Amino acid sequence: MMEDKIVRQYVRAVSRKLICSKATRSKLLNGLKQELSAYSELSYNELCAKVGNPEQIAEQLLESVDETEIAVSKRKHRFVITLVIGILIVTIAGCILHTCTASYTRRFLFYSF
Repeated sequence: MMEDKIVRQYVRAVSRKLICSKATRSKLLNGLKQELSAYSELSYNELCAKVGNPEQIAEQLLESVDETEIAVSKRKHRFVITLVIGILIVTIAGCILHTCTASYTRRFLFYSF
């Protein structure tokens, strides 16, 4: 049970570094899980020392992925981040505008009578 957790943790760390489609990521990670099953008795640090750190493994796996797929995935990732930042900016601006307007309205109503 604990061994499986270590392998899953390692594979998850590699997965975070992979920039490709979900289908390709799934294929690459399934192959990695099969290869790592031989090292299931090792701790996380021992596994990293034996196999390499997750960043290195992700780079090696990405060498087999088509460059256009990586470019498309990077573009999608950049779009999502830009969209989230845009939504946050609009939300914060809306909150500031609402607060300023509400404050002005309260002051105006207080002094109008």
